[in-house]
Amino acid sequence: MQAGALEESDVFDWWDNGVISQDEAEDILNLLEEGNTQEACALAEVYAQEVCQDDFPGPTPKAKPARQTSKKGKKEAPHGAPLAPHGYILWKARIDSTGHRASERRELQVSFYYYTLRLGSQNLLSYKAQGYEAHFGNISTRELHSQIPTDTLMGTAAYFPLGSFILGGMLDTAKAANAHAEFLAGKNNIALTYWHTGGSSIAAQASSAEASVAAWYQMHQSAPLVKLQIHSRETPRQAREHERNFTISWNTTAYVHGSQVPDYSRLSSTVLKNKLWASQDIAVTGTGEFRTKAGATASLFAPIDADTLRARFKLSAETGPNAIRAKVSATCLDAADRCMQDDLAAKITSQHGTESTIAFDAGAKTRFSRENSRNSRNAFGPPRLEAGIAYAERPQNRIRMAVILPRGAPQEAITLRNESKISSNWLQCTLVVDFKQTRASKMHPARAHIQAKAFF
Repeated sequence: MQAGALEESDVFDWWDNGVISQDEAEDILNLLEEGNTQEACALAEVYAQEVCQDDFPGPTPKAKPARQTSKKGKKEAPHGAPLAPHGYILWKARIDSTGHRASERRELQVSFYYYTLRLGSQNLLSYKAQGYEAHFGNISTRELHSQIPTDTLMGTAAYFPLGSFILGGMLDTAKAANAHAEFLAGKNNIALTYWHTGGSSIAAQASSAEASVAAWYQMHQSAPLVKLQIHSRETPRQAREHERNFTISWNTTAYVHGSQVPDYSRLSSTVLKNKLWASQDIAVTGTGEFRTKAGATASLFAPIDADTLRARFKLSAETGPNAIRAKVSATCLDAADRCMQDDLAAKITSQHGTESTIAFDAGAKTRFSRENSRNSRNAFGPPRLEAGIAYAERPQNRIRMAVILPRGAPQEAITLRNESKISSNWLQCTLVVDFKQTRASKMHPARAHIQAKAFF
């Protein structure tokens, strides 16, 4: 996976290769289906030691109507909001090895003036204009202005600007309610929310362009739920200003909580199982022609039901022009066990063309195991081999086919992967499907992700 993108095919790859478990794969795939790429990226960094970049969460800006260029035949309201209805129809599905839908998501979104209506997996009517917000229907994290993921509630939420402040609140059909206040100062934001859900709780959060911290404490619970994110991405221009020929980027995400978490918070299964769940990655990238890059990723876990600390880390490096680029990595699966098992990987990619590109790639991965016993011998596991070819006119239009040998030999097992992306002004289609064959089974679809999105 390249930094900057997280796709279902990456998750299928990690799952098929044993890097992540089925539960961990489901966690990431469910977040991607919901469009929550920020949390999905955080899980990918911890579960698979793979870095993907997403827009870093900053303060909630004062909503201003976007000025849109008038097109012939399309009218606009006095403040620039389009009067002509527009939106999209979306359908997503994930299919398992039996051919049944493991999950499905349908969505129709229509925007008109300052109103947005969303129907399907989330039924929501929203109004946003000049700092004012109102939502009615299935409200959750985004509508509640929460940095900590929340459950989906059936109710209403409203926010009103008052100078540098935003005041608001929420009420759902189960009579849970909250009162919310935010203070905005440029790119900085401080917010406080009081929740009444049968028991009282208080959530506080602060964010800037490069960091955010949120804490949520429910009365009579042993400890608050805390989420921390720190992020820095240096540009080549900033590196030149510091008279350096390389850029530095790093990211930290952490959750800390006790044996209980506040009502209506929604955390992934492994976050709930660990009182400390953290990921840290740092990368140094050269600004020269080869764009040489070296990086390190580390994850920490402290289970709630044990006084232990587990750690995992990965070192990686890549270099070379587009014509032939090489990448190698080494992953320690359990540092507390003195790295007795390590994943070693290497990959070569060759890309040709500018606007229309064709790319070839080949890679190998193996697990190296060491034993404590003197009579035991170190051993390499069966290598995972992969070779693929991809053609793209633009990043939005891409076709890739790959042959994967999970156990190193086609007679043991073979996977054929097909990835297709087609995009135009009115239609986007994505298909990722794996066909598998093993000694015990004939070639059959093992898993698939399908998405179609039509704009109007």
